[in-house]
Amino acid sequence: MTSRMLRGCMKAVALAAVAALAPVSSAQAGGGEKSPFAGTYDWKVGTVYSDSWAVTISDGGQITGSLVSTFTYTKGSISGRVSADGSYSFTVSVTFRVFDDPDRPRHGPEFRTAHYKFAGNMAPDAEGNIVGTPDTGESFVWLRN
Repeated sequence: MTSRMLRGCMKAVALAAVAALAPVSSAQAGGGEKSPFAGTYDWKVGTVYSDSWAVTISDGGQITGSLVSTFTYTKGSISGRVSADGSYSFTVSVTFRVFDDPDRPRHGPEFRTAHYKFAGNMAPDAEGNIVGTPDTGESFVWLRN
């Protein structure tokens, strides 16, 4: 009798675990609908010393990216999300070298990391690129790969 109760209890725990995890996996997948923005993009920032970023938007609308080339920074990343209606928010994090202060003794190079937050709306253009219109600041274009 005890082993039968133990097996019944284990089945109940297993079913509860499956039921608890099912909504999480479907929510992460965006309810089965693919984001209209999903794809890989190039983002050029600046005109004279432009930074180049590789940006990916997942089927679920997750935005990730990394710095490809730059004149100023040592590394960079992008993390955020875009909804199916085009509203987005993402953070750009960049690390840069701080030049030596002549009043300080030299202990090697120093680095700082800055975080910049962006939010607004984006829409695809006729070529499939993304045009972003931030709540503040100038618009940007991510070129589809």
